[in-house]
Amino acid sequence: MARIDRRGVSDVLAVAFMFILLAMATVFISNFIALQLEPAIDRQLELKSEHLYQALKNSWVMPHGLPIIRAIAEQLIIPEEPTVDNDYLASYLENTLEYLLPQGYGAAVKLVYGEKVWELTYPTGAEVEKNFAETGTIPFIISSENAGQIIEVVEVETNVFTIPQS
Repeated sequence: MARIDRRGVSDVLAVAFMFILLAMATVFISNFIALQLEPAIDRQLELKSEHLYQALKNSWVMPHGLPIIRAIAEQLIIPEEPTVDNDYLASYLENTLEYLLPQGYGAAVKLVYGEKVWELTYPTGAEVEKNFAETGTIPFIISSENAGQIIEVVEVETNVFTIPQS
């Protein structure tokens, strides 16, 4: 009759295999947890950029009652008679970006009309990464007595990027 408390080679091998399996699973799980989920981080930046574009498109410069993006576009199309002063507009946009952006993020706003370009990077001097830029257009209808109505289009690009921690 076999004794119950006796351990055989198969028992030792089973325990050793379970230990090796446990060690491998621990290494795999710790590596999986330590990895950043790059697609999720990229999607966050993409959504932040889209949110920034929509917020700037719908935010108004007070007391002028004009959307920020439209006021900047006006600077490019009608530089002689803009509704909002350029210095005031840049300061207002920096304050708005400071309010809208989470800590550790920066933004670049760029408007292009033909050869004219209006750019602002917040914080000033930050290195811009062109990962996910949200683009759009702002149409302008200009009426003149001689030419009728002229439609001018200004291209808008907003980009949210992470600021490297030093």
